[in-house]
Amino acid sequence: MKLIQLDEKVFDEFSKNHELGTFYQTSQYAKLMTEQGMSAQFIGLVSDANKIKAATLILIQEKKSIFGKIKNAYSPRGFLIDYEDLELLKLWSSELKKYLKKQKIVYLRVDPPIEHLKRFESGEIDYNGFNNYHVIENLISSGFKHLGFNKGFETLKPRWNVVLRVKGSSRDVYENFGKDIKGKIRKAQNLGVSIIKGTSEDLNKFYTYVSKKHIRDLKYYQDFYKIFKESDMCELYFAHLDPQKYLEKSREQYDSELIKNNELLEQIQNNKQGSLESIINKKMLSDTALSQYKENIVVATKILGLYPEGITLSTAFIIKYKKEIFFLIDGFNKQSEIITSTNLLRWSIMQHYIDKGYNIINMNGITGNFNLKNKYYGLYKSKISYGGDVVEYIGEFDLVVKGFIYGIYRYIKPLQSYLKKDMKE
Repeated sequence: MKLIQLDEKVFDEFSKNHELGTFYQTSQYAKLMTEQGMSAQFIGLVSDANKIKAATLILIQEKKSIFGKIKNAYSPRGFLIDYEDLELLKLWSSELKKYLKKQKIVYLRVDPPIEHLKRFESGEIDYNGFNNYHVIENLISSGFKHLGFNKGFETLKPRWNVVLRVKGSSRDVYENFGKDIKGKIRKAQNLGVSIIKGTSEDLNKFYTYVSKKHIRDLKYYQDFYKIFKESDMCELYFAHLDPQKYLEKSREQYDSELIKNNELLEQIQNNKQGSLESIINKKMLSDTALSQYKENIVVATKILGLYPEGITLSTAFIIKYKKEIFFLIDGFNKQSEIITSTNLLRWSIMQHYIDKGYNIINMNGITGNFNLKNKYYGLYKSKISYGGDVVEYIGEFDLVVKGFIYGIYRYIKPLQSYLKKDMKE
């Protein structure tokens, strides 16, 4: 067998049919990262019968350092290989290292999309489930250095995700949502929130809602949308509020609750049995509801005056690849937090694609710290509430080509972080 460079069409076809193929291992992602200043190569291990046995996209980055210019490489969510086949993995590693050495690359980093351990929704380990530690051992035996089991966002791609594997219809999925999620979805629908699909002309608006969530600039998302949209691999969605409907519904809710409130007040005034606790509690709850509906009327009136055509509440950028929907990033309008639309936005997207036959919904990254005091606990809670699983990947691995430079590089923090700035997702 020999290692060769593959044509991008051949590579895309191989990736599309490989069980580990993700959108990160496509020519589209290669083009995107080329726009970010990297070079991309498609590498394959081919048998004597010209059959591809393993392949990967590698991104190469060159930057200045105390050693002069150095080059490092990254295989995003790679490799496309049978990790169970130790003999093949060792041959792949050996040939890849020779290839990288000719390219004068210091090391190659890879983060396979392989789950480590089976976990419950709570994040706890299911000791009766699977364990892929042998894959880690296979990689180490093949010359890779494992970088550990981080719990935060230190890695180039999140090591912890929430993934919903669809079973049944979209209705079945909805029934498994938490009570709180369902309530927020219904509330947004009742208040006149609708979901619309965006275009490239909406990217500036989209970016105002996500700019502080990531290091990426507007051009990155413009390039992302353009490149992936050409292959029908991405969509941009918005939750839009019709202020007139919002105002009308708020008034209806207020008027209805006011009638209920007056009836409860009358029951309290006319009560002759001396048992008022239950009625008083209902009256207090009604008072709270009335206050909320009144506030909604005030907000709706202001919004209608300022934005008679409506206002965007939240947004989401998704990737479509094979049978998976990947929530790349979402954000919301902080000026309209009183109207929670994110749940409706996510559900509408999920429902649409589940009905079209997509069976994996990747909600993207969380942390592996499930303590209530963790500042990212709310992120985990907001994603797991849709009925998905906590997915822990096996982590990052380095294939070291130039040991001396790598040894110094790994322990000098300014150098250690430079690759992440451009490659971190």
